[in-house]
Amino acid sequence: METNHFYNQTRDAAMFFIDKKGVSVSLLKKNLKLDIYRLSRIVFLLQNIGIISRQEGKNKRTLLVNDVPTAMQKIDEYIANSNKKE
Repeated sequence: METNHFYNQTRDAAMFFIDKKGVSVSLLKKNLKLDIYRLSRIVFLLQNIGIISRQEGKNKRTLLVNDVPTAMQKIDEYIANSNKKE
């Protein structure tokens, strides 16, 4: 159950960034009311699946996927691959 909730929050985060047309981790934290641990896990996952960029020094992260269907597809593919490993 916890895993499903985490992936739902990850989807919400991706949609939030796409809606805002940019990446603001602090705004995401406020809007989704996430603790810092959960926030860091979500950001790390979104980076690893290619929805947002990694932070390079003082440069801001950028949005790499600009549409919700593509973002949801990437997240769903990640989940499917994760479930195969278990």
